[in-house]
Amino acid sequence: MSLVGYAGDSSEYWRSHFIGQPMSEPWSLPPLKVLGKSKKLPDFVGWMFWVPVVSQRAMELLKPVVDGGVQFLRFHDLRGKPYYAMNVLRVEDYLDDARSVSSITQDGIRYNYRSHVFKDDLPESLPPIFKTRGSSLVFVTQSFVDVIIANNLTGVCLQDPKEDGISLAARGLPLNAYPGLP
Repeated sequence: MSLVGYAGDSSEYWRSHFIGQPMSEPWSLPPLKVLGKSKKLPDFVGWMFWVPVVSQRAMELLKPVVDGGVQFLRFHDLRGKPYYAMNVLRVEDYLDDARSVSSITQDGIRYNYRSHVFKDDLPESLPPIFKTRGSSLVFVTQSFVDVIIANNLTGVCLQDPKEDGISLAARGLPLNAYPGLP
């Protein structure tokens, strides 16, 4: 199952929402169209790469692990069940811009990352979920993945951040790089 949402002038909407800052609740839900309605309802539902949408069960299991690094916002009900948008609040300076591949504006601002390469001198302990400066994608570490696997949470795909997802898909290669996901 996947979701397609449009929030008016989407460029302005995304510049002011889900940017590593807490949002007021209730928030303005974007209009939504559900694709694949006959498919099994998973714990992670595809909406936006930078805004994971999870079931109530997933939210309850992940909340202790993310330890305040995520604001769970009530999302649309899907088939009468509550779902939550994950507003990731941790934004870290972990990307190595020299080795990452992205587009760059005339002002020198990086965007549209195709490959994310992390710095060599990362802290020994990383947060379980975070975003990085310059990229809107969500990154997770082993403790987050352990909850997914231990509880058979469904619908998640974990891609190697160094890989370009569009290039993988175009070559018919799998996006998921983590063995053992349900």
